[in-house]
Amino acid sequence: MKLKVITVIVNYNKPYDVIHGVKKVYQGSILPEKILVIDNASTDNSIEILENHLSGKIDLIKNSENKGGSGGFSTGIKIAMNDNPDYIWLMDDDAYPHQEYLEYALKTFSQFPKAGIVGAQLLDINNPEIIVELGANINWNDVSTTPIKRREKKLTKNIIVMVDYVPACCMIISKKIISQIGLFEKKFFIHWDDMEYGYRANQNNFQVVVNSQAIAYHKQFDKPALPLVRYYDIRNSYFFYLKKANNLGMKIHIFWQILYKFIQSPFIANPFDFIIYKNAVLDMFQNKMGKLVETPSWEIQIANFDCIVLSHHLALHEKLFLAKKITMLDKDKLKLIILFDTKTELEELKNYCSICLTNSIWNYIKIMTLGFKQNILLLSPDYYTALDFLPLTKAHYDGNFLLKKPVNIRVLWDFIKYYIRKQSNSKD
Repeated sequence: MKLKVITVIVNYNKPYDVIHGVKKVYQGSILPEKILVIDNASTDNSIEILENHLSGKIDLIKNSENKGGSGGFSTGIKIAMNDNPDYIWLMDDDAYPHQEYLEYALKTFSQFPKAGIVGAQLLDINNPEIIVELGANINWNDVSTTPIKRREKKLTKNIIVMVDYVPACCMIISKKIISQIGLFEKKFFIHWDDMEYGYRANQNNFQVVVNSQAIAYHKQFDKPALPLVRYYDIRNSYFFYLKKANNLGMKIHIFWQILYKFIQSPFIANPFDFIIYKNAVLDMFQNKMGKLVETPSWEIQIANFDCIVLSHHLALHEKLFLAKKITMLDKDKLKLIILFDTKTELEELKNYCSICLTNSIWNYIKIMTLGFKQNILLLSPDYYTALDFLPLTKAHYDGNFLLKKPVNIRVLWDFIKYYIRKQSNSKD
């Protein structure tokens, strides 16, 4: 008897990745019954692109708001269950399967009757000979996780691994497990929803299995995360550990780990971690879960200043985006100064800035002089640069809101190390 599988892909502003993923699904040795694409209220023209390229190949569901990965997958699972499938195959918009992934995943379910979730040997999209991970295990002692085989060479032999969880970017869940433990935890919005689901599965006597022959592709997880992603990681992970700890002693241990990392955070290499960590932990303790409500918004924050300076270290597309937003603000005499490196940049930016300045020490002095007369905000990237030593209010724009650049005893040392490395590389 043919098993009924329904694929659920959640999209947020990555329509062409979804098109590529759907194409790979249709190239599989076994095909799903149907593919549901849940659009999470994308802010680009995802809907139009998906309808034009995948008409007749997918069922497109349009969420009225961005519900994150947990809410998006839960929406898809609910709809898929109306067709009474045997299995539901979850995929991120930026992941895609090997042509035999589904075949080997279904064989794994038949081989292990207690399996509720089957993951993938997840390989690096940019280097398919390197493993992203084969699921991971949860470490209660140091409040962390241990990814299996991360950054090791691709496994060519058939290996079966039992784990605490597998990433939702490519995993298959059985109808039986959905009926027993329900949907993803919507409180997480993004990140740790798949970890919590895998843990819940294990606690209900289901196995979470990875078959190395079931292969899928995704980018590496261990690259530096954006501040907003770091926020969700910290908040959701501690919420998980405190909620799932099964005795008072373990809860006290986890609380101590949270406190220790909070005390340590001002002294670590990334000076933003203290702000992110503080906000994430406070929100977790106050049960402010789900999607982060951005108050005050970055537009309101910017409107408190007389002059905005965009660092030359920002990429051109970042300068253009910020410049367009700032010029739309209804504030009289808001001055916008943009530092540029090339004539090409100047041509792109000159219609938006009050003053366009080349990147030079003399223009730094000019900006600093203005700072004595006006309330200036300097916007620069998330790492520290020479501009950040000007006596101005400084912030980093992360794509959602502004993070004030904190004073940190590691900043000057990091800056010195950067120039030492730069000098060393130039000599080589």
